[in-house]
Order: sequence, then structure tokens, then C-alpha cells
Amino acid sequence: MSGITNVNKTKSTLLNVNLNIQSETFKLVTVLCAVIFVGSVLFFSFLRLRFRQIYAPRLLLIENKICTLANLPKSFFAWVSPAIRATDDDIFTFAGIDALVYVRFLKLVLKLALFTLPYGFIVLLPINVNGGNGLTDGLDKMSMSNVTKSSNALWAHFIAVWLYTLATLYLTYVEWQVYIKYRQRYLKRGSGNQFAVLVRDIPSNMTENQDLKRNLDELFPNKISSIYVISDLTKWQNLVKKHDALVIKYERAKFYAEKTGKVPEVSKHPCGTKVDAIEQYEKDLELIQEQIIDEKNRGDYIPLPCALVFFKSLKSSTSALQSVWTTDPLSFHVTAAPEPNEIMWNNLKIKFPLRKLRMVIGMIFIFFLVIFWTVPILFISSLTKIQALAKELGWLNDLKAGTSEMVLSLIQGVVPVALISLFYVILPYILFAVAQFQGYCCKSNMAIMVFQCLFIFQTFNTFFIYIISGSVLQNLSQIAQSPLQLPSLLAKSLPSQSGFFINYLALSSFVGLAVELTRIVPLILTTFKLKCLADTQRDRLEAWKPKRPEYEVMFSQGLLFFLIGISYSILSPIIIPFFVLYYAFGYVVWVYQLLHVYIAEWEHGGRFWPQVFYRILVAIFVFQLLMMGVFFLKKMWYAGVMIVPLIVLTVIYWWFISTQYTKQGDYLVLSEAVSSQYAERTFLDEVRKRYIRDSSIPDIYEYSTDNKYTSYDDYIPIIVNDSEGQHELTENESLLQR
Repeated sequence: MSGITNVNKTKSTLLNVNLNIQSETFKLVTVLCAVIFVGSVLFFSFLRLRFRQIYAPRLLLIENKICTLANLPKSFFAWVSPAIRATDDDIFTFAGIDALVYVRFLKLVLKLALFTLPYGFIVLLPINVNGGNGLTDGLDKMSMSNVTKSSNALWAHFIAVWLYTLATLYLTYVEWQVYIKYRQRYLKRGSGNQFAVLVRDIPSNMTENQDLKRNLDELFPNKISSIYVISDLTKWQNLVKKHDALVIKYERAKFYAEKTGKVPEVSKHPCGTKVDAIEQYEKDLELIQEQIIDEKNRGDYIPLPCALVFFKSLKSSTSALQSVWTTDPLSFHVTAAPEPNEIMWNNLKIKFPLRKLRMVIGMIFIFFLVIFWTVPILFISSLTKIQALAKELGWLNDLKAGTSEMVLSLIQGVVPVALISLFYVILPYILFAVAQFQGYCCKSNMAIMVFQCLFIFQTFNTFFIYIISGSVLQNLSQIAQSPLQLPSLLAKSLPSQSGFFINYLALSSFVGLAVELTRIVPLILTTFKLKCLADTQRDRLEAWKPKRPEYEVMFSQGLLFFLIGISYSILSPIIIPFFVLYYAFGYVVWVYQLLHVYIAEWEHGGRFWPQVFYRILVAIFVFQLLMMGVFFLKKMWYAGVMIVPLIVLTVIYWWFISTQYTKQGDYLVLSEAVSSQYAERTFLDEVRKRYIRDSSIPDIYEYSTDNKYTSYDDYIPIIVNDSEGQHELTENESLLQR
């Protein structure tokens, strides 16, 4: 009996130490976040007017008279005012529909978080604290873990499930109304690419102009303006790349000569004689320009199985997008024409069967990557449960004994979040490479594919794997002795996993958003480049040019925190203030950043919203099933069963939106369609200009005193086939393709 008593005392002591560590971790993270938040806001408010290239590059590169909110206010905290004053029209006009969709998503979840706050703190939190299970740790005591099984108090949690679900459905319904309004405004603006469709997998017997023209005239009589079959210009593009590299070397050689007064020298071979670098680069440029002209004049380019088809009106192009062109499922795959600077020209060569094969290979790779990532997630989970593991592993217990509580709190609270965040910095680059391999023809579609995969990673690994592994690790010895106790232990420990997610939300709110606001990494890198590496005017511009807003990453992270917030808003209501703070602070930060910092390289046209909406509903399903499981584990059978009608209601709502609203968001309403006779030429000119800027040196600098290398229009080959045979494109109007 004495031995049993000693064992129980030992377990009790270890449990109390564990609870103390959890409390210390929460306090440490809270203090750390508060310090970083205050410091970052003061840092940003002090520097933003002194470093406009870092904190307002958009205002230096884009005309800002359209929106007065984008003007940089001078008072210390006046940068907050755009978030308060900005209307939907302001954001749509100045930052675009993608920025509007993201900002409204943040506002939507913020409204839901604020809706959950009163009920969570006034009703659920007191019930949990007085739940009767006798838990003493602050976080555990405030969670459902502290409510006894079969307690009638759990009906309050059941009511919350219904309230939060209905609020989400209502808010998303309202959001669809706003989205369709602005989506239709975007679609009917009449930009050049909206009059065109991209047709892939054209049969080999129709890649000649007249054959394709004859076939499409039968499908769309008197509606087609012209057809351009895309040609393969791989050799020409390789010459352009060599040309670009030479121009950059030539600029830097001239800068060196002007700065030092010395003649720069270069050797064509490792052991060759050095010669005047400027003269050598001029000769090389003349030679490669001749090669580019010869390639342009060659004319016998191989046609690719794809074409751009221009229609005479938006109504015709919209009808073409919604039509099935042929009974052959392997040919004539039609999509809206992408913006010129987002087209993946090389991928247009990939034929349909090979694309499908690559799609399968890419999905298999992503599947195994998801499975592989469970290993580091388990390791990260173990870091947050050091106390529980120390009870089972003697060597870890000895190591822990010599470590202070503050260090343990740092390891349990900060290190796991940092490791997960690091992985999600690297993962998008891997997924973009997979998307390119799969054969996507435009970057906006690649970004949506990356977003979809990121959501899978975050839902499965960051959420499910963590909460299950955390519950198991926390009760490892009891599960090993009696596996049948697993359901009961899960009911007790699932709510207690909120500690990690509170730390995750808090650090992301106050550290992640603070880093975004202060732009500390671009500040350091840009300063270093301008001081040490930027020699020429081009180098100086490239040093501070802002990157595009990565909506695929921004939306996926926002959805993860929505899933965490809605799921734990009932399990552990103490998470709700952090839920509110993340979206409130995020809303202010991102309105400022999208109006002042980021410049989109291409537009998604607001197409992220349908993807985000369906994943909001997936998160709601996860929330409902999770609560149903907790009710069953708590022996509240009736409450668990009565969630089933709520799930059915959510499915019906999903069906209603997908059948009644999705199509209105996908296509322009025919009654709103207008025609424009200048759309085609505008689009071709846009292709020419943007393609030069992306794939060749832009002609905005002088490369020599006699302007010998300033113009690149003379080296643009005619690489499209005009199906009408009457419209002869000039070199400055020709459609650039690879």
C-alpha cells in the first residue's frame, strides 16, 4: 500500500510540475507577444516616412491619385486610418479585386470571432471553470475538459455549435452577394484578354490557320474577330536570355568605368587574354542581335496545339467559355485567356495525355509529402509534451531536471510554432514546382493549386495530427496500460490541446504580423543591396521593388486559424480573444500593405473566394464532427445526435450556393456584356509590352551613349499566324510567344 501511495505522490508531483510549465509557457508567450507587438508598432510608425522605398513602394511606382487613402499620412499612428476609412470601392479600384476578396475574408472571420466572444466568455467559460472535474491548471480548468461527463451544463456547448454554425452560414451568404457584385464589375471592364479564350489540344489537322478558322466559323458564325495559333520559339527565347545577360554585364562594366576611371577587362576563356569589357560586350550584343533577327526572319516555326481566339464582343467570348466545342473529350479544352505576363509558354507544348499523367504523378508526390510531414509534426508535438514524455523516458527526465522552467516554457511554447512556420515558408516553393511540372498554363491557376494543397497540409498535419498525437503523448502510459481508455482520455485531453494553438495564434498575430508590418527582412536586405551590391540604375530599382502579394499563402494561413478558432471557441473559449486579435490586427496590417506596399504581377480575378468559401464549409464540417465526437465521449448522446440535422443543413447550404451562385461568379452575365472593337489590339500590345518586361531587358535605361541598345522592338519576331490572312501584324504589334 505504501508503494502505491508513493507512486501516486510521484505522479501527482509530476502532474503539478507539468501544469506549472503549461502556465509558465502561456505567460511567457503572452509577455513575449506584448513586447514584440508594442516594439514593432513603434518601430514601424517611426520609420515608415523615412524609408518610403520599403514601406510605401507602391506609391512610388504607381499613380496614386485614384485613391486618396493610399496617400501616406504623416502623423505617428495615422497609418491605421486607411483600415478604418477604406471602403470596398476604394480597395477594388486601387488594389484590385483580389485584394478586396482577401480583406473582406479577414473582415468576415473577424465578425464571426466577435460574435463568439460574448457567449464564450459570459456563458461557456464560467461553466467550464465550475465544471466539476477538479482540474487546477488555468488553461485546462477553462476548457471542456473540466466539465464532468453527462453534465446538463454541456447543453450550453451544444447551443454554441448551432449558433456559431448558423452565423457562419449567414455571413458567407452575405459575402457571396458582395463577391458577385464586384466579380461582375471586374468581368465587364472589357480588358483585352476578356475578349479572348485560350484553346488547348487542337487536333493536329487544324493547326493550320484556314482549317482552324473554317471549323470555328461553323461553331461561332460572325462572332470571331481573329485566331492566332501559338508557335514554338524556344530557340528565340534562349537568344533573348543570352542577350539579357550581356546587357546587364554591359551596364555594370560602364558603371565601373565611370566610377573608377579605369577600363574594365574581361577574358572570354579562363586562361585567355583579357580585353576591354565594354568593347567586347558591344561586339557580343551586335552578334546576338543579328542572330535574333535571323531567327525572326526564319519564319518556319512549329505550331503548337493551342491558339488564342478573339471574339467581337464580351457576350460571344462568355458564351464560348460556357459551351462544349466538340464531342471528343481529348481536344478543344477552352479556358479564359490568361493575362499575358502569367502565361507559362513552355507548358503550352504539353499535350493532354501527358498533362494528365503528370497530374497523377504530381498528386502522388503531394500525397507522400503529406504523409512524410507527419513525422516532423509528431516531433514538434513531442516538444510541447516534454513533461508527459519525461514520465516515460528516464533520460529525458534527467535532462529536464537540469533545465529551468523558463527554458522549458520557451521550448514548449515558441520552438514548435517556429518550426511549423519555417516549413510553411518552404512548402509553397515545392508546390509551385509541382504545379509547373503538372503543366498548368498560367500562374494564377498554379497559385490556386498551391492554395488547395496548403489547406490539405494545414488541416491534416497542423490540426488533426497534432491534436491526436498531442492527446496520445499526454496520456501515453495510461493508454499503454489500458488501450480501452483511449476514448475517455481523448474526451479529457482534446480540449487541453488549446495551449499549443493559443501560442500559435498569439505568435502569428503579434510576431508574424509584426514582421509583416515592419518588413524587417526587406529592410535589411534592401539596405545591404543598395549599399554593397546595387551598382547600376537597374540594380537599384530591383533592390527595392516589392514582391507580389502571395494570396495562396495568405488565404491558407487565414483558413487554418479560422479552423483553429472555430473548433476551440467551444472546447476552450479562452482562445477567442486571440482569435479576435489575429483578424483585427491582420485586417489593419493588410489593408495598409495592399494599398501601400504590394503590387500584383497578375490578377486572379477574385477567383480565390469560391475556393475559400468551400474550405470554410469544410472547416465547419470538421468543427461539427469534432464537437459530435466530444459529446459522445462525454456521454451526451442526444446532443451528439442532434448535431446531425445541423450537418444536413450545412450540406443543403453547400448545394444551394454551388448551384445558384457559383456560375454567376464564374462568368459574366450576358445582359451585362458589351463589345469593343479595340480590345484585340490592346491585348496584343499588352502581351508585347509585358512579355518584354518579363523575358527581356525593358527599354527604360540607356545602355550606351548613342542609344545603340535602347530599343528592343526591332528584335521582336512575328510568331503568330493570322487566320484571316488580311491583318498583317507589324513588328511592334506582333504577339510574343515562346
